[in-house]
Amino acid sequence: FKVSGAAPVKAWDAPLSGVAGLAASGTGVVFASLASGDIVALDAATGKTLETLAASAVEGGMKPGALCSTGKWLLAYDAKGFRILRFKITSK
Repeated sequence: FKVSGAAPVKAWDAPLSGVAGLAASGTGVVFASLASGDIVALDAATGKTLETLAASAVEGGMKPGALCSTGKWLLAYDAKGFRILRFKITSK
């Protein structure tokens, strides 16, 4: 893998007002929203929102930051609760 001097390609116009964390998973991209604290999954090819996990849906709420995915899991650092949250990734 090598990146050198290439201009970035704008893949899509997504509702990104502030990103606290970003991760790729399969054919999707997941980001943590600074504004809402939600975690949003997008289709990597189209930028279409696939799913939104509301911060309020997590016990105690959350303020996600760093994200990473591994296999069937999405891990998120929660700056509000000082914890690491684990979510199972499933296909619809």
